[in-house]
Parts: sequence; structure tokens; C-alpha cells
Amino acid sequence: ERARLDKDRAAALKEQAGAQAKLGNAEFLAKAPETVVARIRERLTAAEVELARVDAALRALSGIDGGDASSAGDSGAPQADPSGEPGGTVGGTAR
Repeated sequence: ERARLDKDRAAALKEQAGAQAKLGNAEFLAKAPETVVARIRERLTAAEVELARVDAALRALSGIDGGDASSAGDSGAPQADPSGEPGGTVGGTAR
């Protein structure tokens, strides 16, 4: 179960990074149609929701199997937005 969750987490992180890279690129934002930008924002939001789900499952699994929460790779605190965008996460993607 942990291996599957780790794989899901890696996929969600990859999706999140890709979406953040596009949304952090001023040239992309200037040239892309609003429908495309909206779709990328939706992908970012979905990736963040998936990360929260997987992280919660990993924390729960750590509690069940006697492991400590640090083995899940997350303290439970919100992750910083690596793009440097203000607001950063779900609230920062709405316009």
C-alpha cells in the first residue's frame, strides 16, 4: 500500500510541478488562450487535492503500522509554492 501511495504522490508532484511551471511562465500566460490557462489551473488544483489525499493516507498508514509520521515525508504542514507566486495554492490560482 505504501509503495502505491508513494507512486501516486510522485505522479501528483510531477503534475503539480508542470502546472506551476506553465502558470509561472509570463510568456505562456501572455500567449495561451484563457481556456488553456484555466485548464492548467484546474490541473494544478487537482494535483494539490491528490497530494493532500495521498499525504493523509500515508500519515494514516504510518499510524496504523506503528511507523512515525516523518516516514510519510510530510509534516502535515502546507507545502510552499516553489513557483514563488503569491497565494501559491488553490486560492492563488483563481482569477
